[in-house]
Amino acid sequence: MEEVQRLKEEANLSIRKKDAPAAIQRYTQAIRICRRLHDASQKGQPSPACENVDLSNQLAESETGESARDVLGQLFSNRAYAYLQTKSTAAARDDALESTRLLANWAKPWYRLALAHLGLQQFSEAFSACNHGSKLVEKNDEAAARVVEFEDLLSKIRLHALLRNERVGLSGRVLEVRDAGENAWLGLPAPDEKEPSDVPQLPSTSLPCGAIEYGGISAASASCSPSQRETVRSTALLAVNCNALNPVFHRLTFKCIHDALDESLDGDEIVLREGVHNGLGKAVNVDKRVLIRGIGRLGCTKIDQRANSPTFRITASATILNIDLDMTGFRECILVDGDSTCQPIIHNCILKCSGDDGVNLSGECKPTFHKCSIEARKSGIKTFDSSKGVFLGCMISECGGPGLRGMSDSNTKLEGCTIQKNKEDGLVAMDR
Repeated sequence: MEEVQRLKEEANLSIRKKDAPAAIQRYTQAIRICRRLHDASQKGQPSPACENVDLSNQLAESETGESARDVLGQLFSNRAYAYLQTKSTAAARDDALESTRLLANWAKPWYRLALAHLGLQQFSEAFSACNHGSKLVEKNDEAAARVVEFEDLLSKIRLHALLRNERVGLSGRVLEVRDAGENAWLGLPAPDEKEPSDVPQLPSTSLPCGAIEYGGISAASASCSPSQRETVRSTALLAVNCNALNPVFHRLTFKCIHDALDESLDGDEIVLREGVHNGLGKAVNVDKRVLIRGIGRLGCTKIDQRANSPTFRITASATILNIDLDMTGFRECILVDGDSTCQPIIHNCILKCSGDDGVNLSGECKPTFHKCSIEARKSGIKTFDSSKGVFLGCMISECGGPGLRGMSDSNTKLEGCTIQKNKEDGLVAMDR
């Protein structure tokens, strides 16, 4: 083991010197030796390095006192990191996966596995690995910085997946919100919807136990005609009660987005039907990791908010996309407020506020706004505290104040954005 430790230290030094190829070579040599020691211990054979000496006793005399399995897991994780530095993502994935097999309760290789999957554009696998590692960090009560590190990567994975029209981190459960129709202008939720009489009763074999289908698209195909399948698809989300002799279908549709959020769990998808939805005069509190999206082209699904509270108050790493937010009142259209683990993504939305700011960021939140249009009576974006917002490809225009007003210790990144036709300066930095 002394030779393994020497090679490991040399490899670590090469990493610090940013010489990843040299590090890979030394990690590989150390892995070969350590694997022989590990295999010998698994078979109960004496150590190849020292005949007639039990391996466990030999390892106990090493400086670290670690087993060959532990050291081997660390070596694979370290080599995965070196492979990532050389853009050898497939090799990094294989090494990180081997490390998680050897040291399943160690968070670091799960992080590197997520990075490798991300580099290979395997977004679902990347999210699963990162989410698992994040839970290990919390379970092992590691430093808060490590929690944020995983949350940063989760946000990056979600954004990269969105940019390629993929969605990750969803449970498969879909909650549908009906449009309010004429009730929207009256400040009321959607009217009651009559149960259709022509929805087919699917046999218990149509859906697997615990399955949830949006419209029963695939599950109904064997037992329903095309017209019946279309009826099921367009009416509701169907969930099967598999404990009953005859399946019972529950309609997971709601009159307003507030009710859907109250019912939702982390990983749920909330779908807003085309049309106008009502904010009901109070903020929509988004405090769960959910996806909220509008159906149809941008502008076809609108939330009409008339209140002195934000349309959305976001305190969790949710995703909001394809919604037109029309805010009338003396508060901002969107407020993001939370610690550094609050990293929502707002993608392809129209944000318009006729009485106040478009977007406010406070606390230590780290949201990402992508391809959003922001228009406001006052500032388009106003940032407070130690918030760290990222705006990518956004249009900030027609504001009565500056396009961006940064305050306190906030740090805002603008990339590929257009700030134009505002009555005051495009960017204003205050305090620090």
